[in-house]
Amino acid sequence: MRKKICIFLLMIMMILNITGCSGDYSTTITQNEMTTEKPEPIIYEAMMFDNQGNNFLNFEGNYFTITPNKIKQYGWNTDGSWTSYYETSSVMTIEIDGKYIQSCGSTVIFKDKRLIMLDIPSELNTVSATNTDGYTVTENRQFADTYFGLKHWWYDIKEKGQHGEKIILIQSQDGYNIGAFVGSDVTWNVADKLPKTTKIIIDGLPLYIHRCNFTIIDIELMDEGGAE
Repeated sequence: MRKKICIFLLMIMMILNITGCSGDYSTTITQNEMTTEKPEPIIYEAMMFDNQGNNFLNFEGNYFTITPNKIKQYGWNTDGSWTSYYETSSVMTIEIDGKYIQSCGSTVIFKDKRLIMLDIPSELNTVSATNTDGYTVTENRQFADTYFGLKHWWYDIKEKGQHGEKIILIQSQDGYNIGAFVGSDVTWNVADKLPKTTKIIIDGLPLYIHRCNFTIIDIELMDEGGAE
């Protein structure tokens, strides 16, 4: 009799254990499905420019890195013997989704494809301005012409429906205008582990600029009564 009771109790305990494990397993799977769900990766448009602001190559990808290359240099020790050392090269390796570009000196923009880069008229880049599109004024006044022209460019795109609190002007290393962005919430910081690269967040969307000049301008300065 005791043997039967023991067997009966053992069977009940086994059933309870199986039921308990089944419940825990189901909960774990549900939690894993909830916590491992990944957001859609950002699609970046990579745009390469020369020092005059001419766009010569575009491509797209989800992930990128910029890595400097090291080169071996030689010099003399104080005891008169040769010594070698390494320093950072100007040649950068750019990786886009596992594919590579070797680049030296080129300006590169990596922008979230949801960001709209506005065109800047080429006349704003010239020293001797012409008056072909209404954005430029008297010759031989390079700085006054450039920013007076930029102001009139802003009036034009504002009339076409562009609104925001700040203009982000992007230029090549030689100061040629590449394009502009408009946004309200704009922050920037030096991008970690990406040499000579600045990360700009425009209304929550990322923009990385490599070997670029940039200027962030409050829209109020472009309004009537602001600085010429």
